[in-house]
Amino acid sequence: MRVYQILLILLLVFAVPMVQAEINPGPETINLKEKYSIQGKKKPVIFDHKAHQQKLECIKCHTDEKGSKLLFEINKIDTISNDFHRAVCWQCHKTMKVAIGKDCNACHK
Repeated sequence: MRVYQILLILLLVFAVPMVQAEINPGPETINLKEKYSIQGKKKPVIFDHKAHQQKLECIKCHTDEKGSKLLFEINKIDTISNDFHRAVCWQCHKTMKVAIGKDCNACHK
């Protein structure tokens, strides 16, 4: 009986994120400059939604597993201390130990 419980837990741990992605996969990429009407000379960040979705559960960024509203407020979108840099991208990459750091050209391609 214990083996079945362990198998069920493993199934839930690995299958639930994949099922969530299948329910509402959302766009593969998101042009953040276009989506948020950001003005400026920097090249747009083309957010690889699909790659992030394959690594994270939807509720890490969204209010529910359907990919609804973002958990983050995106109000300040100008200057280097904008909400994407300060509260979303850099913060998550620091927590998740993503190696790209704060190199502008890593995201603004």
